[in-house]
Amino acid sequence: MLLFLVDSSEENAKNEDLRAVRAMMDEIKQNSEVEVKHMIAAEHERDILTCGIEQGIEQTLRNLIKKKLARGKDVATIAEELEVTEEEICALMERHQL
Repeated sequence: MLLFLVDSSEENAKNEDLRAVRAMMDEIKQNSEVEVKHMIAAEHERDILTCGIEQGIEQTLRNLIKKKLARGKDVATIAEELEVTEEEICALMERHQL
């Protein structure tokens, strides 16, 4: 069974139960509806990951802006140091009430 779980090839389906599992796996793989659902789920996971990354970047920028403002730096200096536009800095400041 362990060998079959690692490599579900037909050669490793050594008994009737494993052959039945293998047949179900083949049927599922050939079912286009399952493939579409899998692709949709994978796309959803990528969207969630992308959103999380974007939120992390924004949170990091927000924290850096707060620190730099506390040190008395102006928007132009902060934008230059963080290598983003002044508009992006202003939008973040407005969105997060900095």
